[in-house]
Amino acid sequence: MMKMSRALYLVLLVIMAFFLYAFFFLQADDVKLIQLNEMAALAQSGQIERIVVQKDDLKILLKDGTERISRKETGAGAVDTLLRLGVSKGTVASIQIEIASPSWWSGWVGILGALLPLLLIGGFFFFIFRQAQGAGNQALSFGKSRARVLTGENPTVTFDDVAGVDEAKHELLEVVEFLREPEKFISLGARIPKGVLM
Repeated sequence: MMKMSRALYLVLLVIMAFFLYAFFFLQADDVKLIQLNEMAALAQSGQIERIVVQKDDLKILLKDGTERISRKETGAGAVDTLLRLGVSKGTVASIQIEIASPSWWSGWVGILGALLPLLLIGGFFFFIFRQAQGAGNQALSFGKSRARVLTGENPTVTFDDVAGVDEAKHELLEVVEFLREPEKFISLGARIPKGVLM
Protein backbone atom coordinates (compact mmCIF):
# COMPACT_ATOMS: atom_id res chain seq x y z
CA MET A 1 0.00 0.00 0.00
CA MET A 2 2.84 2.36 0.87
CA LYS A 3 4.69 1.62 -2.38
CA MET A 4 1.46 2.18 -4.31
CA SER A 5 0.97 5.65 -2.83
CA ARG A 6 4.59 6.60 -3.57
CA ALA A 7 4.20 5.50 -7.16
CA LEU A 8 0.94 7.44 -7.43
CA TYR A 9 2.60 10.60 -6.08
CA LEU A 10 5.45 10.18 -8.53
CA VAL A 11 3.09 9.74 -11.50
CA LEU A 12 1.04 12.79 -10.49
CA LEU A 13 4.22 14.84 -10.12
CA VAL A 14 5.42 13.84 -13.59
CA ILE A 15 2.03 14.65 -15.14
CA MET A 16 1.90 18.05 -13.43
CA ALA A 17 5.46 18.86 -14.55
CA PHE A 18 4.57 17.92 -18.15
CA PHE A 19 1.49 20.15 -18.19
CA LEU A 20 3.41 23.07 -16.70
CA TYR A 21 6.16 22.61 -19.28
CA ALA A 22 3.57 22.49 -22.07
CA PHE A 23 1.79 25.58 -20.73
CA PHE A 24 4.87 27.75 -20.29
CA PHE A 25 7.21 26.63 -23.06
CA LEU A 26 5.22 25.13 -25.91
CA GLN A 27 3.25 27.50 -28.09
CA ALA A 28 0.38 26.08 -30.07
CA ASP A 29 0.02 28.98 -32.46
CA ASP A 30 2.57 30.36 -34.91
CA VAL A 31 2.63 33.98 -33.79
CA LYS A 32 5.82 35.65 -34.95
CA LEU A 33 7.81 37.73 -32.51
CA ILE A 34 9.12 40.94 -34.08
CA GLN A 35 11.37 43.76 -32.95
CA LEU A 36 10.11 47.29 -32.29
CA ASN A 37 11.70 48.70 -35.42
CA GLU A 38 9.90 46.05 -37.52
CA MET A 39 6.65 47.09 -35.82
CA ALA A 40 7.40 50.73 -36.69
CA ALA A 41 8.01 49.77 -40.34
CA LEU A 42 4.69 47.90 -40.46
CA ALA A 43 2.93 50.88 -38.89
CA GLN A 44 4.52 53.38 -41.29
CA SER A 45 3.46 51.27 -44.28
CA GLY A 46 -0.14 51.18 -42.96
CA GLN A 47 -0.34 47.42 -42.43
CA ILE A 48 -1.29 47.55 -38.72
CA GLU A 49 -4.99 47.66 -37.90
CA ARG A 50 -4.88 47.37 -34.12
CA ILE A 51 -2.41 47.05 -31.24
CA VAL A 52 -3.46 45.44 -27.96
CA VAL A 53 -1.25 46.45 -25.03
CA GLN A 54 -1.04 44.15 -22.02
CA LYS A 55 1.66 45.31 -19.61
CA ASP A 56 4.83 45.34 -21.76
CA ASP A 57 3.52 42.95 -24.41
CA LEU A 58 2.18 44.29 -27.68
CA LYS A 59 -0.18 42.11 -29.71
CA ILE A 60 -0.16 43.52 -33.24
CA LEU A 61 -3.12 42.66 -35.52
CA LEU A 62 -2.36 43.30 -39.18
CA LYS A 63 -4.94 44.19 -41.82
CA ASP A 64 -4.37 40.87 -43.60
CA GLY A 65 -5.54 39.01 -40.45
CA THR A 66 -2.16 37.82 -39.18
CA GLU A 67 -0.77 38.54 -35.74
CA ARG A 68 2.61 39.60 -34.48
CA ILE A 69 3.94 40.02 -30.97
CA SER A 70 6.46 42.55 -29.73
CA ARG A 71 7.59 43.97 -26.41
CA LYS A 72 7.86 47.62 -25.52
CA GLU A 73 10.06 49.22 -22.90
CA THR A 74 8.76 49.18 -19.35
CA GLY A 75 7.09 52.46 -18.45
CA ALA A 76 6.78 53.69 -22.02
CA GLY A 77 3.43 53.94 -23.76
CA ALA A 78 2.68 52.30 -27.11
CA VAL A 79 2.00 55.67 -28.80
CA ASP A 80 5.23 57.20 -27.42
CA THR A 81 7.16 54.14 -28.59
CA LEU A 82 5.79 54.44 -32.12
CA LEU A 83 6.46 58.19 -32.28
CA ARG A 84 10.01 57.71 -30.97
CA LEU A 85 10.64 55.12 -33.68
CA GLY A 86 9.75 57.66 -36.38
CA VAL A 87 6.13 56.80 -37.17
CA SER A 88 4.14 59.91 -38.16
CA LYS A 89 1.38 61.22 -35.87
CA GLY A 90 -1.27 60.72 -38.55
CA THR A 91 -0.33 57.06 -38.99
CA VAL A 92 -0.32 56.49 -35.22
CA ALA A 93 -3.76 58.13 -34.99
CA SER A 94 -5.16 55.69 -37.60
CA ILE A 95 -4.11 52.64 -35.53
CA GLN A 96 -6.54 51.41 -32.86
CA ILE A 97 -4.67 51.00 -29.59
CA GLU A 98 -6.38 49.00 -26.85
CA ILE A 99 -5.14 48.45 -23.35
CA ALA A 100 -6.11 45.00 -22.08
CA SER A 101 -6.51 44.46 -18.40
CA PRO A 102 -4.43 41.62 -17.02
CA SER A 103 -6.45 38.43 -16.91
CA TRP A 104 -7.10 36.70 -13.62
CA TRP A 105 -5.40 33.66 -15.11
CA SER A 106 -2.10 35.50 -15.51
CA GLY A 107 -2.23 36.39 -11.81
CA TRP A 108 -2.69 32.75 -10.89
CA VAL A 109 0.07 31.72 -13.26
CA GLY A 110 2.39 34.22 -11.57
CA ILE A 111 1.51 32.94 -8.12
CA LEU A 112 1.82 29.33 -9.25
CA GLY A 113 5.15 30.09 -10.92
CA ALA A 114 6.44 31.50 -7.65
CA LEU A 115 5.03 28.78 -5.39
CA LEU A 116 5.57 25.71 -7.56
CA PRO A 117 9.35 25.52 -7.08
CA LEU A 118 8.88 25.89 -3.33
CA LEU A 119 6.22 23.16 -3.30
CA LEU A 120 8.38 20.82 -5.38
CA ILE A 121 11.41 21.38 -3.15
CA GLY A 122 9.26 20.95 -0.02
CA GLY A 123 7.76 17.74 -1.42
CA PHE A 124 11.22 16.44 -2.27
CA PHE A 125 12.49 17.09 1.25
CA PHE A 126 9.34 15.59 2.78
CA PHE A 127 9.84 12.44 0.71
CA ILE A 128 13.54 12.23 1.66
CA PHE A 129 12.85 12.76 5.37
CA ARG A 130 10.12 10.11 5.37
CA GLN A 131 12.50 7.67 3.75
CA ALA A 132 15.26 8.54 6.23
CA GLN A 133 12.87 8.29 9.16
CA GLY A 134 11.78 4.80 8.10
CA ALA A 135 15.39 3.72 7.61
CA GLY A 136 16.37 5.31 10.93
CA ASN A 137 13.68 3.41 12.79
CA GLN A 138 14.90 0.16 11.27
CA ALA A 139 18.54 0.99 11.98
CA LEU A 140 17.89 1.85 15.62
CA SER A 141 15.73 -1.19 16.31
CA PHE A 142 18.31 -3.87 15.47
CA GLY A 143 19.16 -4.50 19.13
CA LYS A 144 15.64 -4.50 20.45
CA SER A 145 14.24 -7.78 21.58
CA ARG A 146 11.14 -9.01 19.85
CA ALA A 147 10.28 -11.34 22.69
CA ARG A 148 6.69 -11.26 23.82
CA VAL A 149 5.61 -11.42 27.41
CA LEU A 150 3.45 -14.45 28.03
CA THR A 151 1.44 -14.87 31.15
CA GLY A 152 1.35 -18.24 32.86
CA GLU A 153 -2.42 -18.38 32.60
CA ASN A 154 -2.53 -19.34 28.92
CA PRO A 155 0.57 -21.31 27.94
CA THR A 156 0.83 -21.81 24.22
CA VAL A 157 2.89 -25.04 24.31
CA THR A 158 2.24 -27.70 26.94
CA PHE A 159 3.99 -30.94 27.82
CA ASP A 160 1.18 -32.82 26.12
CA ASP A 161 2.16 -31.14 22.83
CA VAL A 162 5.65 -32.70 22.96
CA ALA A 163 4.69 -35.91 24.79
CA GLY A 164 5.46 -38.19 21.87
CA VAL A 165 8.64 -36.43 20.70
CA ASP A 166 11.55 -38.46 22.04
CA GLU A 167 14.18 -36.00 20.77
CA ALA A 168 12.77 -33.18 22.90
CA LYS A 169 12.76 -35.42 25.97
CA HIS A 170 16.35 -36.51 25.30
CA GLU A 171 17.57 -32.92 24.89
CA LEU A 172 15.82 -31.86 28.09
CA LEU A 173 17.43 -34.77 29.97
CA GLU A 174 20.86 -33.63 28.70
CA VAL A 175 20.21 -30.11 29.97
CA VAL A 176 19.12 -31.43 33.38
CA GLU A 177 22.23 -33.62 33.58
CA PHE A 178 24.40 -30.61 32.64
CA LEU A 179 22.81 -28.58 35.43
CA ARG A 180 23.40 -31.38 37.98
CA GLU A 181 27.00 -32.13 36.99
CA PRO A 182 28.46 -29.15 35.10
CA GLU A 183 32.08 -30.11 35.86
CA LYS A 184 31.80 -33.29 33.82
CA PHE A 185 30.70 -31.36 30.73
CA ILE A 186 32.99 -28.34 31.24
CA SER A 187 36.03 -30.65 31.35
CA LEU A 188 35.05 -31.84 27.87
CA GLY A 189 34.69 -28.20 26.70
CA ALA A 190 30.91 -28.14 26.54
CA ARG A 191 28.81 -25.15 27.42
CA ILE A 192 25.13 -24.79 28.13
CA PRO A 193 23.08 -24.19 24.96
CA LYS A 194 22.27 -20.50 24.48
CA GLY A 195 18.57 -21.02 23.85
CA VAL A 196 17.88 -22.71 27.17
CA LEU A 197 16.36 -20.61 29.94
CA MET A 198 15.23 -22.14 33.22
